[in-house]
Amino acid sequence: MASHPTGLVAPRWAKVDRIALIHREVRERLSPGAIDLLFAHGELVVEGSEAIAVEAGNGRVYATVMMTIDLTRCVERVREPIDTATAERLTELMREHEIVRARLTALALPHLARLARLPVDAIELSVDTSIRSEAMALLVDGDAVAWPRNSR
Repeated sequence: MASHPTGLVAPRWAKVDRIALIHREVRERLSPGAIDLLFAHGELVVEGSEAIAVEAGNGRVYATVMMTIDLTRCVERVREPIDTATAERLTELMREHEIVRARLTALALPHLARLARLPVDAIELSVDTSIRSEAMALLVDGDAVAWPRNSR
């Protein structure tokens, strides 16, 4: 082997005779039942006021929708370790999953309909979501606005 100027042995580089035609990678995504399991173990709080809608005079109702999912409550139902790393990874994966916003919207709908004093099928609803983790809990928050259907 040839000596390196520092006195160390120079590394031997492998000669590549063939290349791979297919690049393989490991991808992670939420399992099909993950959202159902996580939302089933979550605690939902919706805070809003019909007084804001009355003051605005436009029939809109605003609320904050918060779901706290304590992963330790799921420990008997999952394979992964329940730790902060898992919570952070779930947060990243949930941010990419459109169904999370849809589920939070569906959970918020009856609460906002009640605040608007309208039937559920008489309102439109929009929820902007944010997801973060704290220790071993997932915090799914949404700013919601509802308005009477056909009055936008």
